[in-house]
Order: sequence, then structure tokens, then C-alpha cells
Amino acid sequence: LGERWRLDRVLGVGGMACVYAATHTNNQREAAIKVLHRELAQNEQLKKRFLREGYIANKVSHSGVVTIVDDGVDDDGSVFLVMDLLRGETLQERLRSQGGRLETAEVLRIADALLDVLAVAHEARIVHRDLKPENVFLTDSGAVKILDFGIARLNEPRGDLTTQVGAIVGTPQYMPPEQVAGRVELIDGRTDLWAVGAIVFTCLSGRFVHEAPQPNALLFQAMSEPAPNLADVVPGIDPAVARLVDRALAFERDDRWPDARAMQTATRDALGARTSPQGLVAALPAAHEPPPRAGTTSRRALLVVLSALLVALAAPALAWLRSRRDEDPAPPADQDAGEPSVPAAVNPGAEVDLDAGADEDEDGGDEEEDDDGGDEDEDGGDEE
Repeated sequence: LGERWRLDRVLGVGGMACVYAATHTNNQREAAIKVLHRELAQNEQLKKRFLREGYIANKVSHSGVVTIVDDGVDDDGSVFLVMDLLRGETLQERLRSQGGRLETAEVLRIADALLDVLAVAHEARIVHRDLKPENVFLTDSGAVKILDFGIARLNEPRGDLTTQVGAIVGTPQYMPPEQVAGRVELIDGRTDLWAVGAIVFTCLSGRFVHEAPQPNALLFQAMSEPAPNLADVVPGIDPAVARLVDRALAFERDDRWPDARAMQTATRDALGARTSPQGLVAALPAAHEPPPRAGTTSRRALLVVLSALLVALAAPALAWLRSRRDEDPAPPADQDAGEPSVPAAVNPGAEVDLDAGADEDEDGGDEEEDDDGGDEDEDGGDEE
């Protein structure tokens, strides 16, 4: 390619381009090369948008952005970008290998890294507009990289936005209502924050925010219906995580997190609550402390009343016994000196089963609360 690069193998194929692992023919440097599909290269607008990715990505001074080191057009018209070769997997590949869902702490750490990159990008007036698991790369060293600034919007008062009003650019499952509706003038940093919320939602729930059988139905749903609450889709989710995601996915832009740093702070708070000893207790949902079962309180109250009644009845009986003991002579030596027989119902020392059903229910209720309530919720938390 361009008499400088040898294309070794295909790394991935997308709607706009194909990515190859390549080696420089002179210095043997390895790189990743993205080549625009030849049929798309005939469109001057798409070619221009593709080539400008290098300019926009390099404008974000953050290690979480893949650096573009070269670009050009081959003799046969192939348009290409040369970038650092990464070793690892995309978030989409990680999700697929893990059965479609990830642990909450891992998802929050990925979101934290994404928001750190977006904070720098938004300060540079750059909105990515196509964040999705396929564009999030997890390196073998543990770093998180954002790929593909090809449709990023450079928010400048004047200049070519490379998109027309009414054009829909992006991936519908990770696009907020204003973007799906083609309202280019409303796209800003909160557009990316909605996408981060959608990524977290998908990683935790195993489903998209909006789901429909047909593309048109999906677009209509995305532009007209609010996102479902995360807690309704993932029962038992940490309330702090649910609030984080629900606010990011708010239908109205003004109801979302105001900027990436604010959302990042909330993400770190939620992550810290899950990893610190004190936070683990504080972050447990209310469901981990189940309320008393219906009827338990009334049974306990009944037992208290009956116990008080027993004491009241036993007092005169004891007084009568003492008076008889003082009046009667001692029994003969060959006679049993046992205490007079006192009905169990008035003997405070006797084990009386006043209400076998009440005692059995109360004991059984407590055991059920421990087994079915607390343990089940704790298992759900771990499983989450």
C-alpha cells in the first residue's frame, strides 16, 4: 500500500473501512491501517470525512486516543489512515466472550476511563458521536482506548461540520433522541455522555436501551421513548449505579450529566462505594434489609399481651400458695413433700404453648427472612 506498507492480515471490517495489521517495508514497524472501502472512496464527502479523522483524533491530547501517524491515497485510489497497532480486544469482543454481561466494577472502571478521554475531547470542542462497544478497545496492558473519530464533530462557531441538518450519523442503539432525529444543531458533549450511559446499560443488562425488530421501529422508539430505568431491567443493581446510568440516559439533554467530569465523579463515587469496606455496606440496596413479614409484628404483640396476662394471673396464685404453706403442718416423713400441684396455666415457671401456631410462625418467619431475604439478596449482589 503506497509502496511503503505491506498489509499482513485483516483485523476487522466495518461499514466504512477495513482495518489491516501492516508492516512498514523499510523499518519493519508494525501498524494498523484503515482503508476506506473503494466504493465509498468515490464519494468526495465521505473521503474528506475519512481523512479528517487523523486531524481530529490527534487534536485530543490523551493517551486514550489512538494516534494517527500517517494518511494518504494510493495510486489505485485507496484512501488510508495509519495508526498505532493495539494488542487486546474491543469491548464488543469482551462482551461476546463473557456471555453478554460484565461485572459492575469492571464496567465502571471502563466508563471512568472513557469519561476521562471525553473530558479532554470536549474541552477541545470535539464530540465523538459514535461511541459503542466496537469503538472501545481494551489493551492487554489494561488501558482503555477510544477508536474511530471518523464522524466526530468539531464544535466550532464557523467551519465545515461535514454533516447536513437532518442527516443521521452514528449507531442507533447508542444514539440519544436528538441525534436519531437528525438534530445536528443540538449535538454536544451530552450526546457522548448518553452513549456512555448506553454502553454501561448494555454491559450490565445484556440488552440494548431500545430494542425493536425493524430498523425504522428502532429509530422511532429511540427518538420518542425515554430509556427504561436500569433498576427495572437489572433488579438488585446498586442504586448509585442506577442513578448514574439513568441520568446519563435522560431523554431531555438538560436532565443529563452536565459534562464528562461530573459524570466521571459520580462514576468514581459509585465504584469507590463498591470497592471500599465502608462503601460496600453503604452502597447495598435497601432490599438487603427486608422488612418484617406481614403478620410477624402482630403475633409478637399478642405474645407480649399474653405474657403480661400470665404474670397478672400468677401473682394471686402464688400469694395463696404461700398462705397455705404457712397454715398447714409439715407432711409426715413417709409422705411426698412435693409442692402442691398448680395448674400450668397459672404457673409462671411452666413452659406453656399459648399459641403453638404463633410461636412456630414467628420462628419460621425469622428463618425465612434470613434465608430467603438476606442471603438471596447477597447472592444477587455477588452475581451482579
